[in-house]
Amino acid sequence: VLESLWRSGWSNYCGLGALIISPTRELALQTFTVINHVGKYHEFSCALLIGGTDVEYEKSRLGRVNIIICTPGRLLQHMDENEQLLCDQLQILVLDEADRILDMGFSQQDPVFVSAHERCAHVTPDCLVQSYMVCEDQDKVNTMWSFIINNKKSKTIIFVSSCKQARFLTGAFCHLRPGLPVMGLWGTMNQKKRVDVFQKFENKEVAAFIVSSDRRFDLTTGNGVDMYRFDDSIA
Repeated sequence: VLESLWRSGWSNYCGLGALIISPTRELALQTFTVINHVGKYHEFSCALLIGGTDVEYEKSRLGRVNIIICTPGRLLQHMDENEQLLCDQLQILVLDEADRILDMGFSQQDPVFVSAHERCAHVTPDCLVQSYMVCEDQDKVNTMWSFIINNKKSKTIIFVSSCKQARFLTGAFCHLRPGLPVMGLWGTMNQKKRVDVFQKFENKEVAAFIVSSDRRFDLTTGNGVDMYRFDDSIA
C-alpha cells in the first residue's frame, strides 16, 4: 500500500488514497501498528477507525488522512454520519480476510473466491501441519486441558465458539494453575482490556490464549504457535 501510493506520486495533501477494511478490531489495530512502523519515513497520515473509541475525535481527523484502517461497522457509521469522509480520489481498497467480512453479513450475495497466489493451487503454507481429533462433547474440556499441559513450552491459541465459553474456560484454567500463563480474549471485553491482553500474549515466550471465534488477528511473533479449534464438527 505504502509503496503503491508513493510510486503514484501521492502526497499528504492529496487526501484519502487507501482504505483497508479488517473484520475485527484486533486485526485492524495490528495493521495500523505495522503501517505506522513501516511508513515512518513517509509523510502519509494514517487513521484507525474501530468501535470502542471516540467517534467524534475520529470525525475531526478524517479530512486530512491518506490511509484509513477500519472495521466494517465503524466505516458504515462514518459513511452515514461524517461528511469529512471523502472517497472520490481513492486509489487502493484492501479487504483483509474478505471471506470473513462477507460472512459477517456485509454482503447480500455469495462471495467470489479468488486465489491468493497466482501460481499456487492452495494458499496453505507448506510448513503448516493440520490435524484433527474427534471426541465426545463431555470430553472436550479434558482434551483442551491436556493440550495446555502438554504444550507448556510453547505459545498455544485455542479458539472456542462463544464469548461465554472463552470467559469460563480462561477463569477455570487460571484457577487450576497449569504452570504457564493462561489468558483470554472475547468480544464482550472492553476495547482497552482487549488490546492490553493481546499485547501481553504477544510479549510472552510461552502462554495459552483462549479466544472466542469472533476474534481475528495475525500473529507474527515467535518461531511457531500451536492453534486449536474446538468445534462441533471437522467440516
